[in-house]
Amino acid sequence: MFGIGGGNIIVPLLILALHYPAKRAIATSLGAILFPFGIPGVIYYHNAGNLDLGAAAWIAAGLFVGTVFGALITISLPGRTVKLLYGVFLVSVAARFFFF
Repeated sequence: MFGIGGGNIIVPLLILALHYPAKRAIATSLGAILFPFGIPGVIYYHNAGNLDLGAAAWIAAGLFVGTVFGALITISLPGRTVKLLYGVFLVSVAARFFFF
């Protein structure tokens, strides 16, 4: 149901339950999700014939660039601002889920 987007759950849990700073929670979530779940998922979908490698390569290139710039911006912002922006993002995801 959540795919690789499990960070929508992991990041708030790290912040609220374990009192991680927002920047550390985001980085920890990325590290925890990417390798153990992302790579096996790609292999499974590829073996099932459901992976469009050409489209995936273009999307991955865009994600790489976005991730680099996103990380640079996140690191330069105060932790409170990062937390607020992430909260706004989660509310918008919830609104889209419920109303669209």
